[in-house]
Amino acid sequence: MKSPKTHFLSTVVLLGLPLVFSGCGSSENSQTEKTELADKTENSGKTDQTDKAENQKEGEEPEEIDLDKEEPVDQFPFLLKPNPIDDFTWEVSGNLVTIIKCKASGKVVLPKVIAGFPVGRIGSLVSDGNTLPRQFREGNAIPDGVTALVIPDSLKSIGDGAFYGCKSLTRLKIPDEVTSVGKYAFYGCENLRNVTYGTKLTSIGEGAFYGCSRLTDPTLPDSLTYIGQKAFEHCSSFTGITIPIAARILLGRPSPNISGPPKIRPN
Repeated sequence: MKSPKTHFLSTVVLLGLPLVFSGCGSSENSQTEKTELADKTENSGKTDQTDKAENQKEGEEPEEIDLDKEEPVDQFPFLLKPNPIDDFTWEVSGNLVTIIKCKASGKVVLPKVIAGFPVGRIGSLVSDGNTLPRQFREGNAIPDGVTALVIPDSLKSIGDGAFYGCKSLTRLKIPDEVTSVGKYAFYGCENLRNVTYGTKLTSIGEGAFYGCSRLTDPTLPDSLTYIGQKAFEHCSSFTGITIPIAARILLGRPSPNISGPPKIRPN
């Protein structure tokens, strides 16, 4: 027959219950052992949670991003880390850096300063009447594949064909210091839905937003004085355009979905 003491110990072991003896040593040692046990349990729990999170990331397919619901990447630009300089081809002209070509894709954050000079222009192409579509396409600074772009407030201008054919771009905020958008700058950016125009913008070049079929009605700043011919042609999602009184308008033919001239409402 087992003694009561032996029977008690067997029951405790079978149930997996922790057995703590008190009075067998100093209270300080006992307290230390309890603390170490608690720490091990806590660390084990954290490790398990980390392992589960890693396994979930490895095993699950990434969710498809809904660009219509996604928060704009430039909502808090001061919190974003610029892309490394190696992601761009650039040159310095007139104490300003011109971005000639972006070699990155996806979400891109332009640096504010390169080699000690502020980034002041996107696109190096200067077009004329003899410039071919192929030259615009090859000379674009922000090619197709860039889905979102954060522009520093140092920027002064967007060059001719700067975003030519960038079909992946969906929205853009133009900083307040930008005064001009060049010819065919956003030509064929068919998924561009929303553009915020800077408060100092004075000129929108010929065909600047030609073929931006998903672009919504623009709210143009009062500073605007010139809109080139065909600047908003084939923007088939338009229902009307609000044009500042001071703007010289050369819109060209209306979009296919608008019968007659575009709906222009002076401020």
